[in-house]
Amino acid sequence: IYTHDILYHQYSIFPILYNKYISLCVCVFFFSAMGTSTSTQLDLKVQPQVQPQVQDRKIQQVQLQCGSSTQTLQMLPGTCSDGGDECTRKYNLYVPKVVCKDTTNNNNNNGEEDATTTTTTTSIGTLPLIFAIHGYTTLPSVMIPWDEMADAFHFIIVRPYGYERSWNAKYCCGPALERNIDDIAFFTQVIDSLHSSFDFVHRDFVFGTGHSNGGFMVTRAARLFRAVAPISGYQYHPLEDIFFHDGHEDDNANANA
Repeated sequence: IYTHDILYHQYSIFPILYNKYISLCVCVFFFSAMGTSTSTQLDLKVQPQVQPQVQDRKIQQVQLQCGSSTQTLQMLPGTCSDGGDECTRKYNLYVPKVVCKDTTNNNNNNGEEDATTTTTTTSIGTLPLIFAIHGYTTLPSVMIPWDEMADAFHFIIVRPYGYERSWNAKYCCGPALERNIDDIAFFTQVIDSLHSSFDFVHRDFVFGTGHSNGGFMVTRAARLFRAVAPISGYQYHPLEDIFFHDGHEDDNANANA
């Protein structure tokens, strides 16, 4: 899915409507890729994801919290410079209310640490895990409309923080590119951590979407995901079987170009 973002950047009210519309469209795309059910028992014949080669691989556990929470992750040796500020990463995690028998949703406007803590779960099978990746200079809070979709359609959302609001997507952008930050290792550790912590998460049932620099990033990290839906930014490789949606009146990404 590819749509241009001129209106997104020029009009302050547009991001709210834009994100709600795009998140619904991407939900339809993902659920088409998954089949008819949002909660399923996986066909584990899917090839396992390729993991980066690191030493002393220790998986960090996550405490169950329904609703929104902010998680901190210490990067593994070999994935960041010793003592560098990129060795501590953060992400917002949203677990839908269907997971918990008794929970409340207390989101604030910034999507920060505002979840109800619980350890009670129901038997729900495997839920989709979706990465929603923000663009350059923005924050995970722009992806908050996904949280509402997560409750409606029963999936888990990860909204990661880019290094100094940027992602190293090989060709773009900002400080993450300049410092050669290993964002693929970051995503891999998040997936491993959630897979290890929760029986309703499986590393072979992970999807990704991103906007702008996040769109570049989600396609660069495509091997981690079952399907990806980049928005306003993508890379041609290593993807196969792509559906493109471009406008005939878009001067920057014309459908005929």
